[in-house]
Amino acid sequence: MTIWKKIEFKIKAAFFAIFRTLFRKGNPARVPVDGTAIKRALILRPDRIGDTVCSFSLIDHLIKNYPNMKLSIFASPKNYGLIKNDPRFENIYIYRRNIFKDIARVFSIRKENYGLLIDMMGDDSVTTLVLSQLCVSNKPRIGVNKKKFGIYYDFTYVQPEPCEDHTIDINLRLLEAFGLRSTEINSFAPPHVSDDSERKAERFLDDIDKKNGPSPRIGFNLSSRGANRDWGLEKSGSLAEKILKDYPRAQIILITVPAERPKGEELERRLKGRAKHIFPNANLTEVSSLIKRLDILISPDTSLVHIARSFQIPVIGLYPEYKQVYKQWLPYRQPEGLVLSYGGDNIFNITVEEVYQVFLKMIKEKMPAVERS
Repeated sequence: MTIWKKIEFKIKAAFFAIFRTLFRKGNPARVPVDGTAIKRALILRPDRIGDTVCSFSLIDHLIKNYPNMKLSIFASPKNYGLIKNDPRFENIYIYRRNIFKDIARVFSIRKENYGLLIDMMGDDSVTTLVLSQLCVSNKPRIGVNKKKFGIYYDFTYVQPEPCEDHTIDINLRLLEAFGLRSTEINSFAPPHVSDDSERKAERFLDDIDKKNGPSPRIGFNLSSRGANRDWGLEKSGSLAEKILKDYPRAQIILITVPAERPKGEELERRLKGRAKHIFPNANLTEVSSLIKRLDILISPDTSLVHIARSFQIPVIGLYPEYKQVYKQWLPYRQPEGLVLSYGGDNIFNITVEEVYQVFLKMIKEKMPAVERS
């Protein structure tokens, strides 16, 4: 944790200690919420991309069950690129961690008079607790995994420890606040992708098909949100070479964030044209359009795992075993494909052979007609 992060936590703790007596406590009598009576609701999701993808199932089912309820979202600069054109949301607000801009934004939101607030940050977040208190006035507040702060919400689902459920299923338990049963629900919900993103993905893959002919499309995500999730170019290259040796007609699609494009270009050169790097400056919805057309995605624990599974694309996910947190974030509703690294909060110990054996099993089950050379 950086020194600035520690300072931020201390400031938030001090703010909470000073003002918590002014916070309105929850009232369980407000539950179940009558969704048909609520015209507009605000969702708090000022965090990362993967967390947001794992929220779409709940959001889609609110839209399905309450078509007259308009949803808005308080997001962050990190996940804005995923949702900026998403028709699910009437309004999109951005929490910028700038006290002056955020205070002005909060009070403009308050004037919108939302009839319900849903805090989807799955912990005791001081940030979203304060936002939940300030953004709506005397309206029902629903939260997930609020343990210490649960008294300030009218409904909160707290996951028992140890946690065995996926984050998507935990989020869906918030439907209980409306008297709905989450166990009877189709829980795959992909991000919105524009027609332009679809066309770009189609053109990119059509160019490969013209060169190689129709063949298995294997996505390989080389980027991660931290050094501990970076498997390394050497292992990535060795795995790609093993796949291409046994499946010479396979299409390896290399995916990187724009800032790490040189990494993909280096591997593209190593594979001598037998892999194709995604087009430059691809945004997140364009990457999503490409992923939905893959046969298999290989990726470390990142948001792309959740995007792929939202389209029900098979995933080989590289995860650290650390404290078994992976159980909440593994490839959703997929009995195979999880590759664990033991020995710390990183994926360094995963071998090429471990991943390759999972690949062989998965391609045989998912694409039985594909034969090795």
